[in-house]
Amino acid sequence: MDLSANSQLERSRHTAILFKLECEKRGRTITHVPTIVDEVKKWLRERGEPIRIFGENLSDVRDRLRGVLGREALEREGKGLNVNVNVNGVASAALESATAASSQPAPAPVEKVELQYTQALPALCAFREKALRHSSEKTAARLASELGRRAGTDTAFGKESNALNSTARNIGDWSRQGCKLEMSVFGDERPLTTVAFSSTSLDNGMYSPPTTLATSGWTGIVKLWDLEKASPSQAIKGHTDRVTGLEFSPNGANVLASCSIDSTARLYVKGGGGSANNNGDAMTIDNDTNDTNDNSDNQYTTSHILKGHKMRCCQVAWHPAGTHLATSSFDRSWRLWDAEVGGDEILLQDGHFNECYGLAFHRDGSLIASSDFGGVIIVWDLRSGKAIHNFVGHSKRVLSMDWSPNGYQLASGGDDGTVKIWDLRQKKLSRSIPAHGNIVSGLKFGRSGEVLASCSFDGKVKLWRGGRDYKLLRTLEGHEGKVCGIDIYDGGVTGEGGVIATAGFDKTFKIWK
Repeated sequence: MDLSANSQLERSRHTAILFKLECEKRGRTITHVPTIVDEVKKWLRERGEPIRIFGENLSDVRDRLRGVLGREALEREGKGLNVNVNVNGVASAALESATAASSQPAPAPVEKVELQYTQALPALCAFREKALRHSSEKTAARLASELGRRAGTDTAFGKESNALNSTARNIGDWSRQGCKLEMSVFGDERPLTTVAFSSTSLDNGMYSPPTTLATSGWTGIVKLWDLEKASPSQAIKGHTDRVTGLEFSPNGANVLASCSIDSTARLYVKGGGGSANNNGDAMTIDNDTNDTNDNSDNQYTTSHILKGHKMRCCQVAWHPAGTHLATSSFDRSWRLWDAEVGGDEILLQDGHFNECYGLAFHRDGSLIASSDFGGVIIVWDLRSGKAIHNFVGHSKRVLSMDWSPNGYQLASGGDDGTVKIWDLRQKKLSRSIPAHGNIVSGLKFGRSGEVLASCSFDGKVKLWRGGRDYKLLRTLEGHEGKVCGIDIYDGGVTGEGGVIATAGFDKTFKIWK
């Protein structure tokens, strides 16, 4: 004879009470139960249980956790109960009579969603192969250098690392004492937003001190400055609105990239390799001491205009190989461009649910990190095209990022005024620094990795001991208002010729040596 609905409910209640007693019995045999209050709450929260019920004391909360652990142990053994149990051991009144259940219509089939893939362009496949080869070489060199440093061997990598360690103290001393304001130059008629040093690679793998500085801002004009003469050498009018990103190619000072809120990015080539036109004219600068304007070999001209983003561009970043660059945009995507072959777009990468802003290539060229206005950082593997991890910790927008030369730390800053250090090996937050009292607008590691420089809308520039404890080394003050952009050269392995450039809302850029 079939039981009525009330009889079924009473039976399920009785079964639930017996099951609860069995859970408590099993729980009393479990020894690895936390005793610290915060740990008990954490364990309950992880299991979807309330951390405190009205009338419970701390001992009751821990006993309830024991019961939950006992229930998990029974479920692992296949002795679980197929009814929901509340805190009183009473089953949920979710049982229905057989007659009511039979009268319900059958549930509609759930449509299975399958991932769909599209075939990559040949240019993208070629880039992934190039990124794989480039990152393998750089990673092997970096790991050999680290092993040589630890072992104290006489290999070339070991000597280079030992030289870096011997000059780390000098770099720290330069950051704490020697870094002083060298010059302050009125750079434009409107606020400046970005600065970038030229980088010249030497035959021994090192980099010479920069001799050229590029600046830009709200006027949309990109200006080149001779650091030795402290005078402008060229101005390039191309963008129709504010420039938000500026960076020299890592292969040298002959190629410069910029992006703007006019939704375009531009490539400039030194020595007549581009085409001067109405969209990228070189402007003559009135300066009696400047004789470089008459030499076309020293002039930058627009070689390519990169169009594709539907909304304003935010930042531009070069791949370490110097053959490709990436741009971020308010259209919630970042794009990859081939700088060697006509500036063609080879990848449109979406995945952000908010405006995409920050970009940073890993020093080995294997990864790229992108950030958005939701406080999310996504790390992408360029060799496979997959998103390998998300870092979430900022409470507001993430505007600036940079990878440490040690290969496993990523620094980020944003609206919340903090600088966060993420550990790629452990895939978690390593350190959170309350760095500034306003938006962190820029972050840059030196080539040695011993110094991390940050700038902020609070008008301050701060230097941190990178790669170690991130202790504050020095605070630089000189701008009258917001500091919008920063770049640093700390001398690399030699530890000589350290220089910092900053751009501010006060229409000036400043050089610190």
